[in-house]
Amino acid sequence: MEAAQLLEDELLEKVMNGCTVEVPEDAIKERKLGLINSLTAQLQQSQMSLNDYMKYHNISQLEFDEYMERDAKKMLEGQAVLGKIAEIEGLTCNEQELNRELTEMALSYHLDFEQIIDALGDEGKDMIRQDILTRKALDLIVEHAVVTE
Repeated sequence: MEAAQLLEDELLEKVMNGCTVEVPEDAIKERKLGLINSLTAQLQQSQMSLNDYMKYHNISQLEFDEYMERDAKKMLEGQAVLGKIAEIEGLTCNEQELNRELTEMALSYHLDFEQIIDALGDEGKDMIRQDILTRKALDLIVEHAVVTE
């Protein structure tokens, strides 16, 4: 992990330590399933199964499930905190920013711009807007952080 990512993670952790966030269990389960599906797809590209992954990391199914649930909850809590910061700070996502992100997605998936818009639908585009806002909120935290060694 690069230094900038480590700094962002540490700063977000410090911000979150001062917050109380309630995340619905259904949302945690949904995110956990998404994380597992994403990992499974990545592993399949490497000719590896989820069982192989757990054996390699010497973890049981229960430990894996607990880890994925903790990770899903932490991600959702972070998104909630960053979303609130974006709201309080009045951060916005304009059409140009959204289209730039959609264009990058289309290129990475080897799709036309219209294909990515059709694939995402309105709900997907709203999720991308929210991602942009959370990134802006995290950038704001990093920008105003006083880092001491």
